[in-house]
Amino acid sequence: MTGRVHELFGPMPPDTLHIEITGKCNLMCRYCYNADLNVSDKIKREITPDNICKIIRQARSLGFNHFSISGGEPFLKPGLDRIIDECRGAHLTIFTSAMALNDQWIEKVVSSPQIQTLRVSLDGLDTNDIVRVGSSWEIIIENIKNIKSKRNLNIEINTMMTAYNIPELPDFYKKLTEISINRWNLDIPTFTARMREERNRELYNVDFDFLVEQLSVIISQFNSDTSPFRLSIRYIFDSSLSMQKIDFVSIKDAYSNFLFPPNVHPCIFEKIIVLKPDGSITRCSSHDQPLASMVNSESFERLLIASEKSDFMQIKIKDLIKCKTCRYLGICGGGCRANAKYFSGSELNSDPLACSLLPRAEKYIWGNLPEVNRNIYMSLLNPDGDMPEIKKNLLDCCNNL
Repeated sequence: MTGRVHELFGPMPPDTLHIEITGKCNLMCRYCYNADLNVSDKIKREITPDNICKIIRQARSLGFNHFSISGGEPFLKPGLDRIIDECRGAHLTIFTSAMALNDQWIEKVVSSPQIQTLRVSLDGLDTNDIVRVGSSWEIIIENIKNIKSKRNLNIEINTMMTAYNIPELPDFYKKLTEISINRWNLDIPTFTARMREERNRELYNVDFDFLVEQLSVIISQFNSDTSPFRLSIRYIFDSSLSMQKIDFVSIKDAYSNFLFPPNVHPCIFEKIIVLKPDGSITRCSSHDQPLASMVNSESFERLLIASEKSDFMQIKIKDLIKCKTCRYLGICGGGCRANAKYFSGSELNSDPLACSLLPRAEKYIWGNLPEVNRNIYMSLLNPDGDMPEIKKNLLDCCNNL
């Protein structure tokens, strides 16, 4: 299916299968979107390693060659070693807290060439252990160093920005430059599951101006350090843009004619199918609405087609009334549909995080970037586009919910 125009999926069919192999987890992160899966009765009913391996084989027969595994905590899943072995010859990424990485698992990671990336969740230094309850930033960093000493594995750090760790981010950046990581990804937790609990709302007490100020400090230092690793901050900055082999003089035409045409789904570049622990399928880990369900008599291809025909996948950029004439559409493509749903009540609404961060990024960050990065962002703006509704505080995005 990959590499040709598929009759249903068009010229860009899904090429990555992301498998949430278990809801079981050894942490109690205050913003976890999968928290409701970490209960014994649901864990007992999870899809078996044998069935996961069967689905991987079916996916590979359809042209899938990229797989990623997460949880819960994947290193707590019985049979994980067989699932890893099933991905031999493919590209495998594992998402982990790195808190269950004992010597046996570290040896498995190091000795499995199909594992090409380890994405480690780490939200800071001392603040990490407050928000990611049960985690230890010191243990995680030691595990990363241990793996790096045995194999030059691609290691990425995933950080969720909250009211706790934002003041610490510049110091955290300095620490990350010391441990030979390959990429740092920063995002904001989706307003779902534990984030909807009143006791956790304080994590969203984030002043957008202060957040962008802190990120500006990091980006400035990052560019001065001649890019010690790849840096990706959702909506704000992505250092990999300057690595693309694109003629950016004509990028505006390329973008409007290809990247975000009005008749594509806003999530077109994800190209990901997500298999949940119960065997249901969705197109985004943060989107809790299953688009198809695993039935023993059905093949993976039939589930794939069922998900593509779902109401969610019928959404097109032209359906996003507030987004389609926006100044920033060329950069965010309408933003995240999960954020639109959970913050604004509908998948057809705008994403208030993108709306609040992009104007600030233009004002305080992009103009100070090196020329190649600055030109990319500025060329993607629609000078005649409408300005989005800008919130002052992240909590303002939740006030009506």
